[in-house]
Amino acid sequence: MKWQDVQNHLKENEVAIEFTHFTFYDGKDWTDSIIYIALVITKNAEYPKLIRLGEEKEIKQLLNKPDAFSSMQYVSNLYTWPDPDFEEQTNGEKLFELFWQPIEPYLQEGNVIYFSPTGYLNLISFSAIPNSENTYISDKYGLVQTSSVAVITDSIIDENKIKNIVAFGGIRYDASDVELTSVINQLPVKPEASTKQYLATDVQRGDNWNYLPATLTEVDSIYNKAERNNIPIVEYINYEAVEERYKSLSGKNSPTIIHIATHGFFFPDPAIANAPATPGTNAEFSSSTNPLNRSGLLFAGANNTWLNNTKNHSIEDGILTAFEAANITLPNTDLVVLSACETGLGDIKGSEGVYGLQRSFKTAGANNLIMSLWKVPDAQTALFMETFYQYIFEGLSYNASFQKTQITIKKRFPNPYYWAGFILVE
Repeated sequence: MKWQDVQNHLKENEVAIEFTHFTFYDGKDWTDSIIYIALVITKNAEYPKLIRLGEEKEIKQLLNKPDAFSSMQYVSNLYTWPDPDFEEQTNGEKLFELFWQPIEPYLQEGNVIYFSPTGYLNLISFSAIPNSENTYISDKYGLVQTSSVAVITDSIIDENKIKNIVAFGGIRYDASDVELTSVINQLPVKPEASTKQYLATDVQRGDNWNYLPATLTEVDSIYNKAERNNIPIVEYINYEAVEERYKSLSGKNSPTIIHIATHGFFFPDPAIANAPATPGTNAEFSSSTNPLNRSGLLFAGANNTWLNNTKNHSIEDGILTAFEAANITLPNTDLVVLSACETGLGDIKGSEGVYGLQRSFKTAGANNLIMSLWKVPDAQTALFMETFYQYIFEGLSYNASFQKTQITIKKRFPNPYYWAGFILVE
């Protein structure tokens, strides 16, 4: 595809930005510097603008989370503009100056910007990048994150034609094998055998996954809203939310929208991690050499494997890894909502993007994904999702609903920790 194809699909107020990065050659040798650049395409430009940004080591330094920091402290530290009474530069100001300010001369306030991150920029919530005290670039522009700006040349899907929804929430992670088997035996068709890549089992186990009460409120609210709008919806809660139910959605059974409100997990590459596995983690997953086994979602009964190391091979273990998710085809699914912690994270593999749940659900066929970049509180997540679906059922597009939801939550909870943790990728 040529850049002109993207330009031809832009409207007058729209801009496309493709971020990329490469190893810098100084004229004599390849250096250890990895440079990030932005390719900016506007509607009437004679050619794209190539803009140099910061280096990878700079963004990695900004993204580094001190061990003592909570998720809220980490987010506040990364997306805060400096206090005018102090001269010290904040990470938020550095982030803006290195990776957005150089693009500003080619933009106009009110532009709708389609952008595709690269490398470690995939771990940034662009809507929360500050451009002054208490304001963000999302206050100035309409941001549409894509897997590639080439997607704007695709045929437009009528997002208002929601045929059906399947939602998971209020999951009981401590469900026993007896309770799980009772549910699974009621399934009309038993899903195919697990595609999980099992590892060694003689590993240390950690703390369990606790019940998330707000996820039940969340999916109940979505269920009630869908019913009021005459949209078919199936809700799986408590012990009914088994991994087999998700796997039964493969192929022709895939619904328009899949919503999963649960725990999520991601572990960094053990070969490059600077610290041992987080206390309470399961080494079977945290130590895997396959990045698609180091991220996943939890379903009913997950604690049997995670905590107790008991595997009943006649049923699934309740831990859906990214590796498994990639093999559950979703040809009819327009939107997958991963209402869980850190579902947008994964290993960064050069220019190939994020190896984790994001790649897996895209591989499976989902057109749009909502994921999280950090651990968002249970109650605020439920409020975010309930608000998002309210706008969808009013007839707004996914992206318009998502942006309005961020604005709504930001009014109640101004800290980006509460409203910017989720990203929508088209």
